[in-house]
Amino acid sequence: MSKKKFDFLVVLILLIATAWLSLVFKPKPLTGGLLYTLLPSVYLLLRENKNYKKLILGTFVFGVLFGFFFYFIETFNKAWVVPNMVIPYKVFGILPFDDILGFMIMTFFMLVFYEHFLDDEKNFSVSPHIYKALIPTFLLVLIVMIVFLVNPSSLNLTHAYLKGGIAAIIFPLVFAFRKPCLIGKLSVATIFFFSFGFCLRLWR
Repeated sequence: MSKKKFDFLVVLILLIATAWLSLVFKPKPLTGGLLYTLLPSVYLLLRENKNYKKLILGTFVFGVLFGFFFYFIETFNKAWVVPNMVIPYKVFGILPFDDILGFMIMTFFMLVFYEHFLDDEKNFSVSPHIYKALIPTFLLVLIVMIVFLVNPSSLNLTHAYLKGGIAAIIFPLVFAFRKPCLIGKLSVATIFFFSFGFCLRLWR
């Protein structure tokens, strides 16, 4: 068995084991999310040296900034509610800090997974595209905050869950088709995480 296949098997076992633990002990959503993502992330980080600067920047842009923008609008429109929080604090009384942290660690795990199993370039420089994404993503967050403070009703959306899901799909599709060489890799990662998430929801 190759090293990559062995690592994939270990990650799969860790995910199944943590899902079972969550089913038995029923932890709060953030605690369960930490179990799902941190254990396999730490394992993959120990198995092979990673581009930590790229991982940190990617997590900040997509996990923190974009995550804040996306989850703030969805939570404001009550697309979902987190009833049991680990950290009893909500940003502007709307967005649970648990959601921000949860999306951040999930993004980190996805980036670690992609780099370990699918990134065959092993380029330890940071792409300038990440910096180009930083400014517009920050502006999105800033605009949403200003609109919320000035005229919060402007953020009201009908079918917010559906529209948010479509928006979340469009962004990676545009990125992939701008760089066709990544379509295959992104498809594999998407199928893996979608399948696991879907099975987890059925199991729970």
